[in-house]
Amino acid sequence: MPPESTVRNWVTSDTDGFSKRYRDARVLLHDHWADEIVEIADDGSGDAWIDQHGRVHVNRDIVKRSELRVDTRKWLLSKLHPENYGDRVTAEHVGRGGGPIQHQHEHVVFYVPTPARAVAAEATVLDVSAMPLPTNGAQAVNSAEGKEPDGGRSDPDDNSLNSTGGDTR
Repeated sequence: MPPESTVRNWVTSDTDGFSKRYRDARVLLHDHWADEIVEIADDGSGDAWIDQHGRVHVNRDIVKRSELRVDTRKWLLSKLHPENYGDRVTAEHVGRGGGPIQHQHEHVVFYVPTPARAVAAEATVLDVSAMPLPTNGAQAVNSAEGKEPDGGRSDPDDNSLNSTGGDTR
């Protein structure tokens, strides 16, 4: 028999189709382990003994060893061949009548007016001639006539909106 390293090299390099034959042999080994689980579980020899007074005693070491052998094979099978020996957890999601799930996406936009927007929405006419000029030194210019919109009458330090009931700061 060749060394294990040689066999693994044949598997990885797939020498003469060895990789597929190796996988098939491993599947047969897994089936053998599954058969052994049943044999170990069914074999009760040595699990109990009777003393000279006729009392039955359970040999807990042998029972625990059998349990360990079964659990080890079950774990290995569930990891190495899960499609046949793994835990099957299925969750099926279906729509009405067993059909596909219908997805509906709804995009909702809420408009919450800010106080400035609420004031602007209530105003019917906005008199811009009484609005203060920018305080950073820039001059507002009436583009139609090329001059200041109020003829230079506005006070740049006056922050009141207008005289028609607007807020005065």
